[in-house]
Amino acid sequence: MQELFYEETVKVSNEKKHKTKYNTLRIISLCFYGLTLFWVLFATFCGSIIEEYELWLNLLLLFLPAVVFLLVGLFFGYFKNKFYNEYDYSFISGSIRISKIIANRKRKLIYNFDAKNIEKIGYYDSETYNKYQKSPGVKCVYLTSNQTPAEGKDFFYIVANVKGGKKLMLLECSKNMIRAFIKFTGISVLERGFK
Repeated sequence: MQELFYEETVKVSNEKKHKTKYNTLRIISLCFYGLTLFWVLFATFCGSIIEEYELWLNLLLLFLPAVVFLLVGLFFGYFKNKFYNEYDYSFISGSIRISKIIANRKRKLIYNFDAKNIEKIGYYDSETYNKYQKSPGVKCVYLTSNQTPAEGKDFFYIVANVKGGKKLMLLECSKNMIRAFIKFTGISVLERGFK
């Protein structure tokens, strides 16, 4: 069996802009967590001087803002991870691993599948790509943060059967990565007219 290792990383093209958005949302999230803590301490102190007959109303008024602050903090904490993402594509002897790197801090494995599961490979925005995109039951997943490909790279799509069904994955990689895939899948997976 042929052993092959190939890896490419997709860097964010406008890193400063993405990093600023990420850090702004992170700070907003932390502020809301701080407000939650402050309000819980305030409510705990005020709760000890509440008259008993109004307890349920006062508890609602004191703790409802804390719950809202916490939920807003969690929302911004989750939403910040949509910015400043890079992607790693690894190909190891027929196995494809795609990871998301969040803010150069956290790596998260998104997909891990065999090259045998690839149904079609081609250029982004081709006729075949558009057909797959409109097909029911095919989920489109963008695995790049850039609007235009970096130098020496292009946007390609891969249609693969992975966990959860058929996925149409948009990758930003070089033709060398596509050639590595083809060594294990064969040229039959290439869209018509692929050069």
